[in-house]
Amino acid sequence: MILLEKKLDIFNKIIYANKKKDYEKKLLEVKNSNQNELKDYEQKLIDEYNLNLKKRTRKAEQKSIEKLRTAEQESRRELLVLKENILQKLFDNVTKKILDFVKTDEYKEKLIKNIEENLTDLDYKVVLLVLQNDYDYVTKNFSSEKVEEIKSIPNNYLGGFMIQDVEETVNFDYTYLSKMEDCKHAMGEDIHNLMTGGDINE
Repeated sequence: MILLEKKLDIFNKIIYANKKKDYEKKLLEVKNSNQNELKDYEQKLIDEYNLNLKKRTRKAEQKSIEKLRTAEQESRRELLVLKENILQKLFDNVTKKILDFVKTDEYKEKLIKNIEENLTDLDYKVVLLVLQNDYDYVTKNFSSEKVEEIKSIPNNYLGGFMIQDVEETVNFDYTYLSKMEDCKHAMGEDIHNLMTGGDINE
């Protein structure tokens, strides 16, 4: 009887030991599994954080670039307005001086001389166009076999004259307004370079 009880006790101990091992094994597996899942979850959070950080950084960079572009465009616009204002003031001053000059005898003498010089190399009949303010003076003080007719043009050409062939297919513009327009781009470039120290095409 005692021997049987001992055998049962030993058997129970063996079963308990086996169950304990199984339990410990499963517990270890669960712990390992939980640790792996926790690591995976932590890595997922880190990846999501890094991704969101990159997105936020990219958005911030884009906003900074947009603000910089806007500031540059505004600066260029203000510079252009300032340049145009300076150029207009310069033209107004030049125009005033021209209007004073065309009232002088020196201008009238120079006008006749320039007309004669520019007719020299022409070998065909032409029409001479002068300002309304100069018309009477030119018709009284100038004549040439090459000039078939003298016509008047508006005074807003400031000064000078034009020469056309009789068919009006060729036109030589020697007016002061034309000369000022020819200089306008170059003067604008000079003003821009003075203001920025650079090339207007940059």
